[in-house]
Amino acid sequence: MSENHEDFKKLNPQITEIEVGTRYLRNVRIYPLSLGDEIRLTQLVEASLKDFFSEEKRTTVDFVSFLVSSIKNNLSEILTMTTDEKGEDIIKELSNIQFITVCEVIYKMNFEDNSKNAQDLLQKIVKLLPLRRSAQPSVNDTATNPMISSASPSEMAD
Repeated sequence: MSENHEDFKKLNPQITEIEVGTRYLRNVRIYPLSLGDEIRLTQLVEASLKDFFSEEKRTTVDFVSFLVSSIKNNLSEILTMTTDEKGEDIIKELSNIQFITVCEVIYKMNFEDNSKNAQDLLQKIVKLLPLRRSAQPSVNDTATNPMISSASPSEMAD
């Protein structure tokens, strides 16, 4: 069965079209990441962050430089994962404003709503789980030591 893009869009309303081009505009479809691609992207980000934070005494300038290099190193792969085209081809056509728009669309589509949904799901699961009492007796809040006095220091001086 042959599907055209309009049929597919009806099946997946997350698909977003954006215009790219510095001279002539054209539409590019941004698709949600598959679970496998999302895991791969998360691993790329984690590895980059571990590298960055492994060294001490990082400045704001270091962080901005890290972000720029991480984006440069991974942008082509991310665009390939989220579009029907090779990432290198799209990069050649993106303006800075279009690039920010692409990043926002990818983030919102794949991470923003998902993190809220996952948090809600975890709260529901926690409510379903029975509360377990610890095997150890809990510490009583009231003082049981007879040497502890409730008298104020001035009463004790008398």
